[in-house]
Amino acid sequence: MTERLVSRQDIADAVGCDKTTIRDRANAESWPYVPTMVRGGTEHRYLVSSLPADVRNLLLRESKPNKTKAYDTATESARTTAGRRRTILESWQTFAAETSGSAEERRTAFCDIWNATHTGDEAVSARTLRRWQQQYTDAGMDGLLPQYGTHNTRNQTIPEDVAATFRALYLDEGKLSVRACHALTQKAFRGTEREADFPAMDAFYRLVKRFDAEEVTLYRDGKDAWRNRCAPYIIREDAEIKPNDVWVGDHRRFDIKVRGANGKTVRPWVTAWFDWGSRTLVGWHVFEGEPCSETILIAFKRGVERHGVPHQIYIDNGKDYRSKAITGGRIEQDKEEGRYLSLASQLGIDVQFATPYNARAKIVERFFKTVKDGFDRLYRSFTGGTTVEKPERLENIQAEDCPTLAAFRQAFVGWVSEYHAQPHTGLDGQTPIQRFATLTNKRVAAAEHLRLCLLKTTQPRTLRRNGVEVLGTWFDAPELRGWFGKKVFVRYDPENMGTVEVYDEQDRFVCTATNRIALQHGADHQDLKAAIREQRARRKRVEEGRRAKEALALHVDPLEMLMEAGAKAMAETPEPPKTPVVSLIVSVQRTALLTRSSASFFFVTSDSPIAPT
Repeated sequence: MTERLVSRQDIADAVGCDKTTIRDRANAESWPYVPTMVRGGTEHRYLVSSLPADVRNLLLRESKPNKTKAYDTATESARTTAGRRRTILESWQTFAAETSGSAEERRTAFCDIWNATHTGDEAVSARTLRRWQQQYTDAGMDGLLPQYGTHNTRNQTIPEDVAATFRALYLDEGKLSVRACHALTQKAFRGTEREADFPAMDAFYRLVKRFDAEEVTLYRDGKDAWRNRCAPYIIREDAEIKPNDVWVGDHRRFDIKVRGANGKTVRPWVTAWFDWGSRTLVGWHVFEGEPCSETILIAFKRGVERHGVPHQIYIDNGKDYRSKAITGGRIEQDKEEGRYLSLASQLGIDVQFATPYNARAKIVERFFKTVKDGFDRLYRSFTGGTTVEKPERLENIQAEDCPTLAAFRQAFVGWVSEYHAQPHTGLDGQTPIQRFATLTNKRVAAAEHLRLCLLKTTQPRTLRRNGVEVLGTWFDAPELRGWFGKKVFVRYDPENMGTVEVYDEQDRFVCTATNRIALQHGADHQDLKAAIREQRARRKRVEEGRRAKEALALHVDPLEMLMEAGAKAMAETPEPPKTPVVSLIVSVQRTALLTRSSASFFFVTSDSPIAPT
């Protein structure tokens, strides 16, 4: 890297005199020079380091402004560092002018002398000194800032209109990269005054780092992401929540294969009610099939019957939990406010819905993880929650290797009992049983009132000739004979579908209707749904079998064949003797009255006063 050569005119401009004065002084003081070819001949040019100190310092200060945009926007620490480096350069220039030898020898000698009295950050090497000198010559004080030259030093200050355009492109759910937004912004300002000195991409990377994190999350990832990551939420103190204050309801599908009712392997579900204050699983229902309002009601019924009525339930926004029968969710047919009370309102329970798609606030999710780690993984038929967790041995597991649903239910009861007897970190070392025992005011309801509240109530049903339909099954009773076509409500116990209770539109009891088959077999709502699915599957198999057979048959249209046979018979039958029309019609009438079975073969005209029967 060579030092800068300056002309007499450059020196004259820095000193503030004419070129002749500089020439005379250079000749008088014998300034070293380098003959340099220029247009029209040669001229004397001088190494900056060889000039007298007063001239050299003026040149250094005038070569670049002392303060530039980068220097102005730099931190106080960076500006201090740049000032210290310029002081070292000025000392070096003075030393170089007063000593002889090559530039490299003089730099080395200067560094040895300087470092003898300066250590740490103030020490400097010959190589670094040469680099600082070149950077200062090229960029002034900007060149002496820390990290100068490690990035593109093209204009790093982004004008407001450019920054606003980039921001609009970047803060979008399309999630364009910084590079793409930079290219589009640059195109947007093509042909304007911004094009010539457009900021470098590094400046936009730094701009993105200064964007507000909440703003980036909201506009690039969406409202749900902002709600889950950034939105403030209420921190509930567990110590303030007493047993039966809050029950949390949710579903979970076990990561285990069991043998279902039809002998095939299924992954069962559990609908659970979890007492927040004591970490007790107060009510649950393990089943195959999909969770619904019936499974919620069964689990809730078991919890209330054993542990009393909670003050509040905390549930998600699924349609099964929003069922009118449970939480009072409105149905379109119900136009009268408060006409049919929900389970929660009848029992005086406050209902709180969790933020949609946000499981963070639901303590039952942590319990489900405990179930997975402490119960699911004990089974050889454990499936894992993800493909990463899926054990290799699962490929060799057959249906007979899996537990039955009944055995699985019994095992889960045992595990829950063990869980309730273990000290819990969230209960200061108490067990869930011990904490629940601190309940001082157990809320209960009258037996009959509780029974009615825990029955599932349907939407309005119309009485038909088979009675009233619930879950695809007909229920009937002698008392319903005069109710054909009228609207009724039905209440039923999802665990006992042998009978249902029928009420009129004013919620007055009418009768108990029976399904004799379900009553004999003690079927529940899951059994009835399974029977309906089997009926549909069987009918589908019959229909598909018929279609397969019909595909082999010739196309036959019975009506078309009949018409062809009739036309042929008419063509082959001799024309009958002419008979008066009145006589013919009377004859046809008599025949029809005497022999009704043969009337369907008579042909009459469209204007005939009689028709075949």
